[in-house]
Amino acid sequence: IPQPQDGEANLKGGAPLQLKNEAGPPREYFSSYKGPVPEEGGRSALHIACEREDNSEHARDVIRLLLMHQANPNTLWSGHSPLSLAIASGNDLAVTELLKHGADPNLPLSGAARSALCTAVSTAYEQQRTAAQRIALVDKLLEAGADILAPVTLQEGQRKAVGTVVDYAYYEYYQDRIAHTPYHILSASEQEVFQTRRSLLEHITAKLRECVILKEKEWDQDELRRSKKLDSAIHTHVSKKKGGSHHVEEMRLPFFKYCYQCGRSVGVQLSPCQHCHEVFTCSDICKKKSWNERHRQECLGLL
Repeated sequence: IPQPQDGEANLKGGAPLQLKNEAGPPREYFSSYKGPVPEEGGRSALHIACEREDNSEHARDVIRLLLMHQANPNTLWSGHSPLSLAIASGNDLAVTELLKHGADPNLPLSGAARSALCTAVSTAYEQQRTAAQRIALVDKLLEAGADILAPVTLQEGQRKAVGTVVDYAYYEYYQDRIAHTPYHILSASEQEVFQTRRSLLEHITAKLRECVILKEKEWDQDELRRSKKLDSAIHTHVSKKKGGSHHVEEMRLPFFKYCYQCGRSVGVQLSPCQHCHEVFTCSDICKKKSWNERHRQECLGLL
């Protein structure tokens, strides 16, 4: 595995998330949850079976029997659903069985992890799977209909912000000392953890980017481009004239403003590409990587 440069070790340049009560992605970009409010009750037999870690096949068989006898896969206990418990316990056979029998991958959870996708990317349960298995789990949930653009509320003291599962994954990442330690100082096992987390972050960011690009193809492209350029003009004006009362015309179309490289939409300062004003990045590192990996050709094509 290629070792990152020390300057890249924190994926952004060193600064953790600073929540500023951001509103998050526009509602037009995600499908709002239309299911019933999940019932929060006691610990059911299905919950117990889903959190077993001793034998995945036996647990899967018990889960199948319970579901065949009308056990509800969409109830909550202690903030978890049966699906999130199966994810947390590392039982991918149970995950498959639950999804097959109607477990909702977008069911809102009331615990620290706000959805099944959040549970899948949480560092609290990363020891249950290899990097490849964690990526495969994310893909399985997405294929089952999990919405990567669903709003996720993050809280830091009194401050809150609404972002996506990518923001949640970075928020989790920055809670650990590995995020704040130069790569060459980390032990061999810590370097492996860093590489595993990095590969997962890059994967879900790529999935988010694909989803946003696909969604934006539904909008009027000229109107979308004008909205982004107008936002860039407002950003430039505010930075040049702080505290001024000059009014700029409101954006015509709401668009999802996120870092085109790392995928974050809250807790970061986003700046537009100075050539096309079509994409935003949160730091010089992300700007450079985005330009080298994909945006150079896209930008030249747009111009």
